[in-house]
Amino acid sequence: ILTEILKQQAFGHIFNAVYPKHPLKKDYYTKKAELQQLEPPTFSADSETQHKKVTSTNVAKVLKYAFQTEI
Repeated sequence: ILTEILKQQAFGHIFNAVYPKHPLKKDYYTKKAELQQLEPPTFSADSETQHKKVTSTNVAKVLKYAFQTEI
């Protein structure tokens, strides 16, 4: 993604290099803990952090970049 930003001179945008269909942080780490037979982590009940989701909209829209593997 960084190479594409430089190659296309796509400066002045915010690029979050995250898989577009990534799970929520809580779901991801809970599942990983279960798979390794670890105690699942606890997360804050703070509503602000509960609904925060990082998107990669500009990666696809501006750079025309497509992710090739899933999480």
